[in-house]
Amino acid sequence: MNRWETEKTAETLGAKAVDKLPPQHLAEGPAGLLKDLESLNLIQRLSDGRIQMPDVYRVAFGLGRKGGVKPVR
Repeated sequence: MNRWETEKTAETLGAKAVDKLPPQHLAEGPAGLLKDLESLNLIQRLSDGRIQMPDVYRVAFGLGRKGGVKPVR
């Protein structure tokens, strides 16, 4: 979450949502964005605090991964 705060992800999303509805929990910052992603079933929170995102979304958004089995390209 520190990276989201330093990169000002929430503020950027809010600025881009001028003619569209902003994420519901945008005012809560990075934690609110995670709530929205979870409500859309784009991520799952694991019991140990980690976040799981299906590879189809992770690869499409250009996000890296830590650990686990690498997907076949």
